[in-house]
Amino acid sequence: MPPSTRFAAALALTTLLAAGCVPEDGPDTLVDNAGWEFQEPGNPNDPGDPGDPGDPNDPGDPNDPGDPGDPGDPNDPGDPTDPNDPSDPTDPNDPDDPDGRYLQPLPEGFEVPLLDEEFVVRLEWEHLTQERPLTSRSVDLELIYCVSPPGVAIDRHHTEACSTWTIPQNTWRIDGESYTVRTGGDATRDGVAEQVGHPILHAGRTHVGVLYHSGGYDTWATVRMYHRGEMISEEHLLLSEPGQMFYVGPLEWGGEDTLPERLPAFTCYPSPDQRCDGSYYLDEIPLYLDDPE
Repeated sequence: MPPSTRFAAALALTTLLAAGCVPEDGPDTLVDNAGWEFQEPGNPNDPGDPGDPGDPNDPGDPNDPGDPGDPGDPNDPGDPTDPNDPSDPTDPNDPDDPDGRYLQPLPEGFEVPLLDEEFVVRLEWEHLTQERPLTSRSVDLELIYCVSPPGVAIDRHHTEACSTWTIPQNTWRIDGESYTVRTGGDATRDGVAEQVGHPILHAGRTHVGVLYHSGGYDTWATVRMYHRGEMISEEHLLLSEPGQMFYVGPLEWGGEDTLPERLPAFTCYPSPDQRCDGSYYLDEIPLYLDDPE
């Protein structure tokens, strides 16, 4: 350094010292070679820079759209703390579940309206498990309502004599008279009812059965019967495995404006042609005009 340059530098330092501009030795003092490194805000090389909105490693950065540490970030894929994460397929409260794989809560006060026919049979059920989330078809029961004759079994495929949700309207002919039988929609979850309704029958015998169609949980089912909107009977049953059929029982009709007589349900008897699981049938339920016992 030329002498004139060294003199100018010394003069400048003397001026600063005279003005009291002396660095204080304190916690904010940066000492060269002490391991400190100064980073400007927004430096992409700083993995924890709170001023860098594009830094994916900055926990809790509200400006970071993919921040895994921000529980309120709706765009954070798979964030288990986000109750409405559209990218989390196991979120039971996800309104954007495109496949409908998980049960969503039913709206408050939801109820399937009762059919307005004179006589109605109605099936509802609830899951006996605390496991969550549940798939939309975790338990699917079916109400099957048949007349004999011509029916010889409770079988949802015997569409001439049996009514299920698959047949919105059917016509039964009994002793020369025609009766319109109407069904409600398909219920594939708890809290939604399946039902069958028709006018008062003047003759004949009808049969009520419940099929555990699919699922993987125990379920508590309730079968109710209504006459002109008023409940006249209620029965509960426990079903636990797909394929089980529960015979609620036969109803004997007679008279111009009378309710049917409730008869005892036939017991399932194991045989080469009939499989049973305790009191449950594992195939179609045969309809005997008289109890085989």
